[in-house]
Amino acid sequence: MPGKYVVAETWRRVLAYLVDQFIVLVFLTPVWIQFLASWLDDRTLQISWSWLILCLSLVFSYHVLFLKFLRATVGKLIFGLRVVDVHGADGLSWYQCVLRVLTDYLSFFFSLALRVLALFRFDRRHVSDWVAETQVVQVSERTTLARPHAILASLLFGYFLFSGFFSAYRLIQRSEWNRETLTVHGPESGLD
Repeated sequence: MPGKYVVAETWRRVLAYLVDQFIVLVFLTPVWIQFLASWLDDRTLQISWSWLILCLSLVFSYHVLFLKFLRATVGKLIFGLRVVDVHGADGLSWYQCVLRVLTDYLSFFFSLALRVLALFRFDRRHVSDWVAETQVVQVSERTTLARPHAILASLLFGYFLFSGFFSAYRLIQRSEWNRETLTVHGPESGLD
């Protein structure tokens, strides 16, 4: 089957990512509800560990199960994309699916910087693809040839790397962990 596929167009990948992020937001609804309630109550963001772990487990399972059984998440399916093994194996292994999703979770620290690396390459593979030995492809023909975008990629990479790391640092700095909850204090708390 690898002969039927072509390198995924960037716009398709971006739109698929946005659809998948919307689905993730839906899975995280209990987290947002608890955050909103705590913010209105005392201007802190507070979530119980059990809800946070449950919601993150649902997000993780969504990605892994869809990759394993459909070789694509909902966003990728909508835009005609699939995730394939770079060595031509039929389907993805559990190991590849789990590794790809876990590597994507590095975006907590680096925002979209790791995804932007795909713009440096003809095959549009980024860190998660490299680690899991996968590639996102499309099942229809491309309208243009894939080409690297080094200047745009460099600018975006620098921006997302800095902003992602800084945001993660600030979030961790303002966080208070205890046995039952995770609390994030607002900027007026003096924890800066």
